[in-house]
Amino acid sequence: MARADRIRGGFTTDASNLNTPTLRGGAALLILGVATARLALVQPHVLEIGLFIAVVGQVIPYSFEQVALRTIFAGVFDALRRTASEIIG
Repeated sequence: MARADRIRGGFTTDASNLNTPTLRGGAALLILGVATARLALVQPHVLEIGLFIAVVGQVIPYSFEQVALRTIFAGVFDALRRTASEIIG
């Protein structure tokens, strides 16, 4: 049973519960994509675009985070880190 301070409006703030819906949504989209596109998904230019989107989707947020972490003061970082650990549990 979840602790009362970790439940907000009927939703838990536990980040580990996000894996299952993400995997289910990804599987549903994969099935839908394969059913509609069939062999078009394995064409080289489609795979290149998919790889590009996957890499950029990870690099851009990480880069923004690194720039933000370099510009904040140590006290602010410490407060954010403590707040995040309290929210997550």
